[in-house]
Amino acid sequence: MKKPLPNFSACCLLAAMVTFSLKTMAQTACQSSYDNTFNNNTTVTQYWPGPAPIPLNTNIKGIISAGNDLDYYKFYITTGGTISVSLTNLPANYNLRLCNSNGSTIAQSNANGTANENINFNVTSNTWYFALVVPRNSNTFNTTACYTLRVSTGTAAMPEAPEEEFLPELKVSDFEVYPNPADNQVIIDYPNLNPTSGAAIKLLNALGQEVISTALTTSRMQLDLSGITAGGMYYLTIVDPELGAMLSKKIILQR
Repeated sequence: MKKPLPNFSACCLLAAMVTFSLKTMAQTACQSSYDNTFNNNTTVTQYWPGPAPIPLNTNIKGIISAGNDLDYYKFYITTGGTISVSLTNLPANYNLRLCNSNGSTIAQSNANGTANENINFNVTSNTWYFALVVPRNSNTFNTTACYTLRVSTGTAAMPEAPEEEFLPELKVSDFEVYPNPADNQVIIDYPNLNPTSGAAIKLLNALGQEVISTALTTSRMQLDLSGITAGGMYYLTIVDPELGAMLSKKIILQR
């Protein structure tokens, strides 16, 4: 059975008070590929498709690169029970939130300084959750040193851990976009497509804002770009719910 993709909304009103901080695709040596452009979300309409699912019982390393950088990490629980969410190795004063699938805070940890953050919680079966790492204030960040996030299952059960193939950076070879640079149209080749999977194409501008959203129903599709007036760099993203994949490539639009 397909798992629904959750909505991404403000968590504990923090996201409504900040602006999006676009992370570059180039990452530091310590930084996990799960910490990327798409896990810096405030709303689904602005920053689709949101974060890729993280594996549970695994250390995930990330960076708070600016005082308005909010790092969301999505995970799925198949059987309800207890979980523990920890945030350790802090290079600055970061706090931890646990959010439900609608983005509302259901638990939080606000230790002082670089003390570890911990949340223990009873979760529900067949449900998406988010772990959210936030800076204490706008002056709290470190552009080079990583924190460590871990979601551990106690009595709760998890699905099989998502493989790295779910990550956009590691799956770019699975589809082609051409010509690039482009003018008024591009061709998208995605040979793994199941036409009934509900896959979609999203085009995001350099600020992460959605410009085009359309269903992907054929393995080779022509996308009309003539309605876009601004040239520059864009992110063309395929969202495939059946495979749990979010695949992204940069394209240059000439104007």
